This record gives sequence, structure tokens and C-alpha cells, in this order.
Amino acid sequence: MKFSIIVPVYNTAKYLPECIESILSQENVDFECLLIDDGSTDGKSSELCDEFASKDMRVKAFHIPNGGVAEARNFGIRKSSTDSDYLIFIDSDDFLISDRALESIERLLMESYADVLIYNFKEYDSKGLENKSNNFNRESIKGMTYNEVLNNLISSGRVTHLIWDKVIKRQIVIENELFFLKVERLEDSELFGRVIKYAKSYDYCEEFLYAYRKRNGSMTTEAITISKINDYQEIFNRVDIEGEEIADKLSRRNFYSYSAYPYLAALGISEFFFDKKKIKKENRKIRDFSYLLKYSDDPRVKNVSLVYRTFGKKVTTFLLKVAAKHRNFIVK
Repeated sequence: MKFSIIVPVYNTAKYLPECIESILSQENVDFECLLIDDGSTDGKSSELCDEFASKDMRVKAFHIPNGGVAEARNFGIRKSSTDSDYLIFIDSDDFLISDRALESIERLLMESYADVLIYNFKEYDSKGLENKSNNFNRESIKGMTYNEVLNNLISSGRVTHLIWDKVIKRQIVIENELFFLKVERLEDSELFGRVIKYAKSYDYCEEFLYAYRKRNGSMTTEAITISKINDYQEIFNRVDIEGEEIADKLSRRNFYSYSAYPYLAALGISEFFFDKKKIKKENRKIRDFSYLLKYSDDPRVKNVSLVYRTFGKKVTTFLLKVAAKHRNFIVK
């Protein structure tokens, strides 16, 4: 079994060595590490990519014009070895917690050969790794159909809207041309929503394998532009279309249940847009997709859906804005 680990790199020289070294420390597993330098301008990140590639044959460095994380990941997908079985995406400021992470993943996949495996992560900041426990048992989903497994994982809050806590079978991605949409936010959830359409088996790893580096800073009004809001519109237009193409009722429910959380994130984040007249018009478009709140299998959606039904849109979007401001959404 072979893994292709795709790492988009852009001006992260401060964190890149820790990221790459955590990958290269993995034991007893066949993998390649593809470093996609997305036009870095810090004078160091590009050099580090080449330096690691020159020292370890498992590392391949590529340099492309700056096009954003979606294009860098798509480039990595296309450059991944044809003999690779699975794709893993790691952000260049994050790292693997254990040198046995890939071994743990491989052990489970050798048993299940699942199309998708989901594993746990911990946030990492100046205080170190967060103290986090897991109470979901992999044994509880054995013997279920793939739709039942996915619904259980969603209902227990185990299916995040990030791409870097998932292992995805390369064949599914290549055969169905599942590439990242070039948008400014929510590209992870948009891509995995399409993966759900084609994946026919899921597995779950109880271990915490990945460290997400939580940086200081909060969202500002300047960060939210009309183009970002238009991105949200495009993403949920696609959700409409993709959902209608799913014939099986439980499969469609899982797809909508998964898509409901990014919808909440979009509502909360869009409230930071500085032009209040335009935001009313654009937010009205986003709210056209409020039907997604009916699919409240995800416990986070269930709570917000109750607020929405009880207090209406205005109170709900205000609370979502507060949640986004305090970074209770991890939105990629």
C-alpha cells in the first residue's frame, strides 16, 4: 500500500521543517511526499522544498506560479504516482503528531480497504497540543452499510469540513476528476461533498494523528469581499445540483447533512462584509439555501437549526458571526 502526501507550500518557512520532518519520520510505510511550492516570495520556503527533496528520494519538490491552495493541491493530485493507493493532504504549517501515524492508517486500511478513512486531530498553539479525548468507537460501525457508517460519523460530529483529516482513495479522485474548486473559502468542504457522491466505504481511526496549528488573529471586515460571498453562492449552487443527482435517499440525506455546516459557516463569515447594503442583497442569496438546516444530523447544525426555527434569521446570523469572530469555525 502506498500513500501520496500532498503539501501545498506558500511562505511557511518558519513551520515547514517541522511539517516535513514529521512526515519523513514515518516508519514502515511506503509513501511519497509532494511539496508544491505555490510561488513563495519569502526567499526561504522554495529553498527548503529543494533541500528536503535533494536529501530524501521520497520527497518531490515542484515550483508553480502562485495560484492558491486549490491549484497547488490539484497539481499535486495530478503529479501523484499512478501506483499510489491513497491521497493525504497536509498543510505546510501543520504536522503529524506520531511517527506511527501512517502505520496506524495503513493497518486499518489493510483490513477495510475503505474509500475514505477519517482520523482525529488536535489543535496546536503556543501552549502546545490541546487536551482532547475521543469517545467514538470504531467497532460501533462495523457491519453497517457505507451510508449507515457515514450517517453515524456525521451524527457524532466526526466528519469535519476539512480535507486534512481524511485519507481518500486515489482511484476515486482520478476517475471522477475530483479536483478542488478555486474559491477563497470552503474549498475543502466543497471537494469532500463531491467525494461523498462516489465513496462506497468508510473507515475511522480513533487515534489523534494530526496537529492543526492554530494561529493568532481574528477575522476582519476587510478580509470578507464580494468575491468570497460569490464563492459561497457558487458552492451552494453546486450543492443544489449535486444533491439532485443522488438517487438514494439516505445518500442524499448524508450529502445535505454534510453540506449544512459549511452553509452555517458561510452565513456567519459573510456578516463581516463591510458594505451593509450589498451584504443584505448577497446574504439574501445565500439564505436561499436555508433548506439545508432541515438536515440536522450533525449536532452543531442541530443546535443552530433550533435557534433558527425559534428566533429567526437575524438572531441566528448574529450568533454565527460571534462564533466566527472567536474562531469556533475552522473554515478552509
